[in-house]
Amino acid sequence: VYDIPIGGSNSLGGVGYVMAVKEIMEQLEENKIEIERLVCTVGSMGTFGGLVAGAKYFGADFEIVGVPVWPEPKGKLEHQTMKYCNELSRTFDMGTTVLEEDIRIIYGPEDAPYSGKAYNAPDGITRETMLLLARTEAIFLDPTYTGKTFRGFLDLATDGKPSMFLHTGGATAIWTQEHLEDMQAQIQKR
Repeated sequence: VYDIPIGGSNSLGGVGYVMAVKEIMEQLEENKIEIERLVCTVGSMGTFGGLVAGAKYFGADFEIVGVPVWPEPKGKLEHQTMKYCNELSRTFDMGTTVLEEDIRIIYGPEDAPYSGKAYNAPDGITRETMLLLARTEAIFLDPTYTGKTFRGFLDLATDGKPSMFLHTGGATAIWTQEHLEDMQAQIQKR
């Protein structure tokens, strides 16, 4: 029996995102695109931790920025990410060390954090962000992960630095009864 942790967030699960950094770097170079940061979700750690470890290992010249999907005190996720990245390094003999100061997580405003009220509970601002991207680009975001993350991405993008948003899926969450009802109520408020 192979025990798969929540989000597949163990060393084996994270190594896919370590290698994703290499692929992203190759595609950026091939297409002559430069970015200063890649913005992604911070959840159970596989995506964010794997990307941070990969950026360190491959010497990426862009920063990995995480947006949390559930409320956590500042500092806790940074510490968990450091531990996760260093475990990846030990497991796969990467020879890298990630320090807490290497990790950047943005939480959003105190009165309206990107994480919303709780996991799987977005706020109205997140739902508006989801509607904006669907309406303007025909790209669907989910209310649990990518909607919250894209909200943080939009706030960061106001500084004009070239940035990349990593869309990790999650579309099936859009169609759950609770989220359909919440989105319908959001649209009717307009």
